[in-house]
Amino acid sequence: SDTFTVKGKLSVHESATVICLRQSQRTSGKSETISVNTFGSEAAKSPLISSLFSENDGPGEYKFLNGWEILVGQNEVINYLRSTQTKLVTMRYPGEFKLAGGNLDEGESLEACAKRELYEEFLRPLGKADGSVQLNDIILHLFSVKQTRPVRSRSNLMYNYIALAEENPFLANLDIDDVNKKLRQRRKSFRTKVISGEYWKLSQEEKERISPEVHKLEWMPLSEMIKLCLSSMIPGFYVNEWQRQQFTMLSKDSKCLRRRDPMFMTAATLLEVDLIQNARSLKRMSDRLTEKELANAEQWLFEGMTNEDVLRVTKRRLSAGANPSFLTPNRWNSARKELDAAERISRL
Repeated sequence: SDTFTVKGKLSVHESATVICLRQSQRTSGKSETISVNTFGSEAAKSPLISSLFSENDGPGEYKFLNGWEILVGQNEVINYLRSTQTKLVTMRYPGEFKLAGGNLDEGESLEACAKRELYEEFLRPLGKADGSVQLNDIILHLFSVKQTRPVRSRSNLMYNYIALAEENPFLANLDIDDVNKKLRQRRKSFRTKVISGEYWKLSQEEKERISPEVHKLEWMPLSEMIKLCLSSMIPGFYVNEWQRQQFTMLSKDSKCLRRRDPMFMTAATLLEVDLIQNARSLKRMSDRLTEKELANAEQWLFEGMTNEDVLRVTKRRLSAGANPSFLTPNRWNSARKELDAAERISRL
């Protein structure tokens, strides 16, 4: 595909994401399952999804046991900061539920980048840009590193951090209905400025202050978020009716909206979250991790590679039939047993 073709030399960028978690207060003992049947007959349209659940001993499945919920923001579809009165430009991951995250700035540490992106993408929409939450007070735990395939000659090395609601009061005390009410009010005021033409006369700084980036926020069961991420690989699936309507409306004018942007690596990251039993397990695991060691273990694409280099290493990486960055059901269940055993030993 032209999307994955490297033209010239590959560039590799470091980025940081924040996974905001809490454990569900719903009845314990209830589990959720994802299998190829979750996607119905539509799964056949995606060889990747079909192969993901194909194990040597039959169809595999993921069973979620630990009750994690994740705070996600649904992206707006139109990027007004890059649009003009005569041409609309769409967001990356338009209409997707996604994590707070973005690229590392020059001279910035990875953890500082994670906190800044959390502030810009979630805290500001939460109305916490008034100084009530200080970046230095946010508690994060290093979790994992993933690297994306090249898209438009660029690959991201993603450093993933976790923010627990029980350690961060702004998450624990979040009134999600009030937040979404304020987001709706903000969009209404914004649309008035766009329709009147006032918006297009503003300075870039003024536009940045009022342009909507997050459509709504939601605490979502981890299994549901993973299902939505995987469905991005299947033509015709949408996360909700609002995204479908936006795509239908804009696809006539934008070639960029022929299909959803792939959320495969986000799904790969979040699958590993459910292997963690509780906050205590996460902290103990995170204390042993370093950014450098995780990156060295994960990185397989490097700055300056040509398309031929990328094709060669990709073929070698997938030679065993499965993407090493993605836990197939059997590998996932084996990892769960190992971690559960380690948790029992730690309590002795």
